[in-house]
Amino acid sequence: TNITASSISIDWDAVADADLADYSVYKNGVLYTTTTATSVTVSGLTAETAYNLSVSATDLTGNESAESGAAQATTLATSGADTVKPVISLTGSATINLTEGDSFTDPGATANDNVDGDISANIAASGTVNTATAGTYTVSYNVSDAAGNSADTLTRTVVVAAVTADTVKPVISLTGSATINLTEGDSFTDTGATANDNVDGDISANIAVSGSVNTTTAGTYTLSYNVSDAAGNSADTVTRTVIVTAPAYACTETTASNYAHVQAGRATTTGYYAYAVGSGETLGLYNIFYTSTLSETSANYFELGSCP
Repeated sequence: TNITASSISIDWDAVADADLADYSVYKNGVLYTTTTATSVTVSGLTAETAYNLSVSATDLTGNESAESGAAQATTLATSGADTVKPVISLTGSATINLTEGDSFTDPGATANDNVDGDISANIAASGTVNTATAGTYTVSYNVSDAAGNSADTLTRTVVVAAVTADTVKPVISLTGSATINLTEGDSFTDTGATANDNVDGDISANIAVSGSVNTTTAGTYTLSYNVSDAAGNSADTVTRTVIVTAPAYACTETTASNYAHVQAGRATTTGYYAYAVGSGETLGLYNIFYTSTLSETSANYFELGSCP
């Protein structure tokens, strides 16, 4: 903790042992003294010389612990003047890359001096970082020891990059088939779609669906899906086609006189002849003697002959 040309003072943490008798202080592996205190000044040293100092603890029964790790210190020149400047070391990277809007906490630095020891608490940092504005910022660190020796200034560079504009549109994918075939009266539940964006991720919940399907009426219906990301990029519209068809007609056939066909509405008469409703085919004379077979192939559409 204090170094002169002829002495070095050291201290250590006390041993939590009720049986502690004393501490032994070693200089370069040789016992220098014993003490019950937790500090000692090793004197009678040679100027500008490195020494290894260590400590062990002995209990009341004479059991001695292993020596602590050696602390190395160098005595000062005879004049006693401290001319050695402290050394600063950055904590973390010397260059930090950020994007506009990121948070920044300076990880700081540490400083050690040959005489004063750890003087990190005295470091002065200068320079600011504005993460709201793109640019390159510099934070500088310096410190001086008790003798007035100033360390070499150390710097950290913080690069704040501008946010890249999002111009990529989301992509929509249909869930299920793009074409669905139904029959009048069927139920229909839209299976929907999913949407993913390179920045916003899954935005399926934001999809807007337009169009409707009426399964009581035959026809072709279209459902359209679209979505936009947070940057306003709109996806390519994706569509689903729903085809609702009328149920197949059950053909029925009736054999009767032309007169009966006309009376039942299956045929009409013009002059002396009967004609099938729908197809207009000629059945022959309109009377009770001529017999024809008519097939209703679709609603109110009759053809001459049997059902196919």
